[in-house]
Amino acid sequence: MRKNMVLYISLVLVICVVTACEKTPANASLEPKILYGDTFSMQGKREKLHQFVIKSLSGPDGVYTNYLDTDQSADVATGHEILSESAGIMMRYYALTKQKEAFEAEWVRTKKNFNLNTGFSYRYSLSRGRSIP
Repeated sequence: MRKNMVLYISLVLVICVVTACEKTPANASLEPKILYGDTFSMQGKREKLHQFVIKSLSGPDGVYTNYLDTDQSADVATGHEILSESAGIMMRYYALTKQKEAFEAEWVRTKKNFNLNTGFSYRYSLSRGRSIP
C-alpha cells in the first residue's frame, strides 16, 4: 500500500513538472486575442450602449446611479450620485477597448471625486458636493 502511494505521488509530481516546463512562445501575450465586445458581432450594440451611458447617464463628474435625479439625501446612493464602481467599469471598458486617453481622463476624474486622505470613497453626491465615506 505504501509503495503504491509513493508511486502515485511520484507520478503526479512528474506530470506537474513536465507540464510546468512546457515552452511558452516568446511572443505570447496576456491581452485577449479579440477586442472587447467583438464576439457575436456586438460592436454596433456596444457603441450604442456606450453613447447612451455617456450622453444620457453621465455628467461632468461621472456615470449617474440612476437616470432620474433625486434629492440625494438617502443612506444609499440615489439619483445623480456617482459610484466608484461605475468609474471602475468605465476604466475597464476603456482599457479593454484600448482608449488610453479616455482611461486617463476617467482616472483623473475618479481621483478627484473619490479620493479621501484615508482611502477611496464609494459614493460622490453632486448635491452635497462631496464624497461620502
